[in-house]
Amino acid sequence: MQQINLNHVQRDTSNRWLASAVLDAVQYQAPEAFQASCRVAGGLNQWLDEEELEILLSAHSNELEQVQRQAEYEERKRTKEQSQVLYAYDKANDDLKFAVGRTTLDREQMTFTDSQFKNWVQRQLERKDITVSQREDLLAANYWLAKAQTIIIKNGI
Repeated sequence: MQQINLNHVQRDTSNRWLASAVLDAVQYQAPEAFQASCRVAGGLNQWLDEEELEILLSAHSNELEQVQRQAEYEERKRTKEQSQVLYAYDKANDDLKFAVGRTTLDREQMTFTDSQFKNWVQRQLERKDITVSQREDLLAANYWLAKAQTIIIKNGI
């Protein structure tokens, strides 16, 4: 958390801090923290004791931590979703990868000959739970990998 200089902030005889002056200091010294501090200040007294002052000054860092946790959660979720996508590619040329399904393989990869891959694609196309886009992906992979001798299917990118 950024340090806010409160030397100029008015205090009362009980050594409590004037909330509006603390907010002015926050706005001037850490403008990015001002909105969060104002939201917290709405529930506090006009004169702040040490505990309330700490609550007010930590509002922004708490909000930043929450935003960071949410971003980390979204990244983990996106990574998990990407790792569940099945990609097929030619063993001799792994530059072209085609999405062929969404699941997690029991083992690291599946390796097929060209005819085994065609049969696997056909079985996938016969499934009842397949979407139109999955069907298109499978057909594209089947077409573009038709000349490949060995096709590998793996999870993730």
